[in-house]
Amino acid sequence: MQHAQLSLHLLLTDASPHPSADTDCGCVVCLQSKFLRHALTHAHLRPSFRLHLTTAVAGIGFFAFEDIANAMGWPAVLHSLWHCLSAMAMGCTNSLLQHLEMALLVEGVQLQKSAV
Repeated sequence: MQHAQLSLHLLLTDASPHPSADTDCGCVVCLQSKFLRHALTHAHLRPSFRLHLTTAVAGIGFFAFEDIANAMGWPAVLHSLWHCLSAMAMGCTNSLLQHLEMALLVEGVQLQKSAV
């Protein structure tokens, strides 16, 4: 039984036809969960999280719809739109980075004061 589980694990992770996509998905899940967790406990992060989530979902929607729209003969603007929305979504993570870095800076200052 354990051999079957190990084989399934290898099939789903290491033997993936798109290992870089698997890594990207893992990073996205980690970032989203960390941002959500901090936005739920710190109100000042909620507006940027909402904007991040909205633009990310819209970008994913445009990415998914791009091939369909091209086949229907629509102008090829969806590709540039999902790039812009993705960049905007990533830009919204700056507030999370500032929040996390501030906590580290405060902790470092407190450590320096206690060492003196």
